[in-house]
Amino acid sequence: MRTPVSNRALPRLLLILLAAAPLLLGGTASAAVGPAPAAPPNPVLVAGTFTAYSAGATAVTYDKAVPEGARASVLVATDLPQWAERESGRPGAEGAEEHEAMRELARHKGSGTGFVLHVGGLEPDRDYGAHLHTKPCGPTGDDAGPHYQHEVDPVQPSTDPEYANAENEAWLDFHTSPFGDAITGTAVEWTPRPGQAGSVVIHEEHTHTQPGHAGMAGARLACINVPL
Repeated sequence: MRTPVSNRALPRLLLILLAAAPLLLGGTASAAVGPAPAAPPNPVLVAGTFTAYSAGATAVTYDKAVPEGARASVLVATDLPQWAERESGRPGAEGAEEHEAMRELARHKGSGTGFVLHVGGLEPDRDYGAHLHTKPCGPTGDDAGPHYQHEVDPVQPSTDPEYANAENEAWLDFHTSPFGDAITGTAVEWTPRPGQAGSVVIHEEHTHTQPGHAGMAGARLACINVPL
């Protein structure tokens, strides 16, 4: 049985991470796609433009609800306080609020992982689901494999809310603005196992939570390679 989450600081850490995200996501080069290194960089930063699948593509679309030319950026930061302490003094950064967010995050004790997803150019004013998946993007959405789970459900596909939930997985559901953009994030107590998480998949609807349907969010519309 999964251990309940007890770290009450995580919601505040997420707010701080979201405040700092524009500092890091703006103008970030895409991360290389390929086998995950033994020790990924921290934070992991990926930015790409959605295209049809090709080998080495960063962002892949499978449906017109995520049109070619739409954009996505993903930030994954592990060991949050130590990461923030380093980034708070990074030269050339812009924005006093973002710097203060970094310094505040650095003061917190403990560890965990923060995920931030920023999208632009999607359909306006609609719900999408998004989750961390186990494999890289491929020619079809199914190639990304199942959701990454900190404690893996012995029954697959996993629809048991004891395992398929926003604390044991990384859920990044969002609602787009009238302009088709959105930013969303989540923070969890765990760190992904190296080489066992490979992408963020965008789905057609928000994620269900009821038994027998937990973790489901409809068709897989697009995929962003995020090698962890």
